[in-house]
Order: sequence, then C-alpha cells, then structure tokens
Amino acid sequence: APQSPSGYFYLGQIRKACGDAAEAERMFRKTIEVRPKHVEALREIRLLQLRRAKGEFLEMPGLKLTASQAQRLWGLDRESCEALLGALVDARFLARTPEGAFMRPSGALG
Repeated sequence: APQSPSGYFYLGQIRKACGDAAEAERMFRKTIEVRPKHVEALREIRLLQLRRAKGEFLEMPGLKLTASQAQRLWGLDRESCEALLGALVDARFLARTPEGAFMRPSGALG
C-alpha cells in the first residue's frame, strides 16, 4: 500500500474514474490520514458526498430529511452535514421546509 498522500490520492482518482465511489472515498480519506490538509482530497470527498446526497433525493421523490436524519443516513459529522445541506439549498437543489426539514423544491426537475 502506498505511504505517500499522492499514491492514495491517485488511487482514489482511478477508483472514481472506474465508477467505484465508495472505494474512491476510502482512498481520499487515506490521503487525509497521511496529509490532513490535502486540499484536492478534501474537495473530492465533498464532491462525492454531494453526489451521494443528490442521488438519494433523486432516487426517492418526496424524501424529506431533518439535518440529524441526513447526518445519520450519510454518516457525516454535524458540521459537514450542515455544510452539505447548505450547499444544496444554496444551489436550489433542496429547499428547507418551515419545520426545518430538507426536501426537493416542488416542481423541481433532475
């Protein structure tokens, strides 16, 4: 196994290109273990998390999650989950309900 952050990072890129998001994320996380402030690996992890979250909402029309439910579903810490949900709201992919849950805006397409 590689011991340099670059080795893990490039393995992550290869797994991502092959469509294996779970293994790609694992390699990007290994990159972070070796070099905690590896900007590209942190960015790749955020992108994979965004894709996974968007996929959940697209696969299940009508899905409505609170922040704590989303945090458990995606296995994220509170800060990461709030940033992810905030980014999806800012991009108008999700809307926040008056009760504080997150769901696709009515009439939203892919």
